[in-house]
Amino acid sequence: MRRRFGNRENREALWQGLREGVIDLVATSFSLPAGDEADGTRGFPVRMGGIPSVSLPSLDVTEASRRGFSLVDIVRWMAEGPAHWLVLEERKGRLAAGFDADMVVFDPEAEWEVTRAELHYRHAISPYLGERLTGKF
Repeated sequence: MRRRFGNRENREALWQGLREGVIDLVATSFSLPAGDEADGTRGFPVRMGGIPSVSLPSLDVTEASRRGFSLVDIVRWMAEGPAHWLVLEERKGRLAAGFDADMVVFDPEAEWEVTRAELHYRHAISPYLGERLTGKF
C-alpha cells in the first residue's frame, strides 16, 4: 500500500521543479527536543514534531528513479545543491581532491522494506512502514 502526503498535483509540481532546475536542492531537517525541553518544563508541550523518516534517502532514490532521474541528479540535489546554498562548495558537495570526504556506502540495486527495525531513530515510527524501496544506504 502506497502512503502519500499532500496531493498528487503538488508532489508532481515539485518533481517538475527539480526537472526544470527551478528547485536546485533537496534537504530535510528533523530534531526531537532533548532533556527538559522534551518533558514540557521549558514551555514546550510534550509531543514530537515532524516525521523523522521523511529523510529516508532511499525514498528519494525510489521516487526519483520512477520518474527517470539518475543517481547523478540525486547527488546534485542532495550534496552539490546544499553545499552551494550553504556557501561550502569549495570544500563540500562532491568527491574531489581537497574536498571533505563525506561519503556513504550505497547499494543502488538493493530492495528493502521499511520496518521499525530498519529505522535507526530514537522513535522508530514512519508513515512509510511497509513500503518497498530501492537503494540501501
